[in-house]
Amino acid sequence: MKDLGRLQKTVLDRIKSASETADGAALGVLGPIMGQMDEMHDRWLAMLGAGPTGASESSSRLDPPSSNGSAPITRAEFDVTGHRIRDAEFVGEHLRVSNYKDLLMAVIHRLQALHPNDFDTKARQISGRYPYFSTDQTELRSPTKIERSTLFVETNLNSRLIVEICRRLVVAMGHSADQLKLDVEPVRTRSRLGKKEI
Repeated sequence: MKDLGRLQKTVLDRIKSASETADGAALGVLGPIMGQMDEMHDRWLAMLGAGPTGASESSSRLDPPSSNGSAPITRAEFDVTGHRIRDAEFVGEHLRVSNYKDLLMAVIHRLQALHPNDFDTKARQISGRYPYFSTDQTELRSPTKIERSTLFVETNLNSRLIVEICRRLVVAMGHSADQLKLDVEPVRTRSRLGKKEI
């Protein structure tokens, strides 16, 4: 059996080294590899019918960490992989987005405007196996500085994970996940381009 844990550690060590030396070429190769590893981890858990802790569940729910007090969100809400985002709306305000990174930044800016005093504290509670928000940009693979904040946000993420982070942020700030509305193309991008799905 192949040692996936050792492979993951090797990739993380190389990302850390490339970040320290500002090796953009290496980060450009390693970032997508790590993103695919994260995505495959979640897919394998779903195939096993297991939650993030590895415990079998009757439904395919993801339970966000209890530190932010959010309720479970169903995996079906996140399945945007391969679908382009067309539009988004949050608490009645249209968000101008043309890709999922735009969605993440738009949700962050809207939540900052609505909750200027506690955004940074609550955003830092949103994490997965790795931090998504940090005051130390070296903790992130592809950090983007958040305006009017001491935080950086990880932006080298797949579309499904970005939607999950956005919904978890919305819930952590006291809103309903249903208040974030997404309009995505119904046909997967590869299908539309005539490429075969694997």
